[in-house]
Amino acid sequence: SRLLATELQRSTSSVFSKTNGLVTREHGIWVLEKSQMPAVIFECGFISNANDLENVKAKQTEIAEKILNGVIAYFSKKETN
Repeated sequence: SRLLATELQRSTSSVFSKTNGLVTREHGIWVLEKSQMPAVIFECGFISNANDLENVKAKQTEIAEKILNGVIAYFSKKETN
């Protein structure tokens, strides 16, 4: 779902810098293409990357709250469309 991905990206942009590679893709991911409902894959980072791991550890609660805020924003906008 482009709308869901957009809202998640918007809500978490303050936690993840633009250099972290925030990307929205529509094609080429089988589990998303075959989903019968709105779906996204949200990666907070890679545990093999020391900087990513430290960021996620330090901001775990904030990241979870931002993801929740993005989901809430998605449903709010979905209802008005």
